[in-house]
Parts: sequence; structure tokens; C-alpha cells
Amino acid sequence: MFLDTKEINMYIPWVHIKTDKEYIEEIIDDLDWGTVKNISMIKIQSCRLKNGKINPNHYKVYINIENLTDEGIDAYNKMKYNEESVDHFYGKWPLRRCNINYRKPNFQLI
Repeated sequence: MFLDTKEINMYIPWVHIKTDKEYIEEIIDDLDWGTVKNISMIKIQSCRLKNGKINPNHYKVYINIENLTDEGIDAYNKMKYNEESVDHFYGKWPLRRCNINYRKPNFQLI
């Protein structure tokens, strides 16, 4: 399948709570996949996992990129089957494809 749109959406499932939006934008810009349109950081509260460990506060980060380059289109098409990873100072972040549907839902709330 070939992507024929000018905008892509992806997310990073786990980002340290002290990471700021400007740092993420700098890392994504360095990939040269296109222009970062928007970055949304959703705070996830700490919780206890089934194995008893505590998952600390962190962010789930949604990224919109527009004006795609050929590298950006290729990377997004690869994400259909595998996640891409991006290196940063402290390690790696997995980038996963995010198909956002902005249409109205087909149901009615009662």
C-alpha cells in the first residue's frame, strides 16, 4: 500500500515525564520526514501493573507531520508492519503508526 496523503499521524507510547515538547520536536525534525504540525502530550498517571511493579507517571505523545518527504512516506509505510525507532540522548523511542479518524461516529449516545 502506498501512502498518498500529505499528513501522517504517529505516537510514542512512553516518554519520561520530564521530557518537554521542544526536545521531542527537535528529535523528530532531525529525521527529516516533513514539518512537525502538532505534538500532543497526554499525561498517564502512575499505576500498578499485573506483575506488581509500579509504572510511573509518563507521557503518551501524538505527533502530526505534514509536507512529507520521500523518507517520511517510506518510514510511515514501513510502520504498517513494524514500529520504527528513533534515537535520542537517553535511548530510543518506538514510533508507531496512528490512524486517526476524524469522522462523526455512526452511533448516538442515549
